[in-house]
Amino acid sequence: VGFFKRGERVIDLPAASGREARQATLWVDVQSVEFPPTSQRRGPRVPLWVVRAWDGDNPDPAALDWYLLTTQPVDG
Repeated sequence: VGFFKRGERVIDLPAASGREARQATLWVDVQSVEFPPTSQRRGPRVPLWVVRAWDGDNPDPAALDWYLLTTQPVDG
């Protein structure tokens, strides 16, 4: 699954241990995927939506990169 910037949102990040407060511009995307049954779980495919929010302008490898998996449909 490839993620592409569909939108962005600026958030305020409070100071934390060793990190100053700052603003981050999060890029946001959503993709739908299906998990097939496995040998331990029988039944239909399970539809999931993957929401990703990442600090796309930040080259730091420790930049924000959040994923949310949900069974609730998400409109992109």
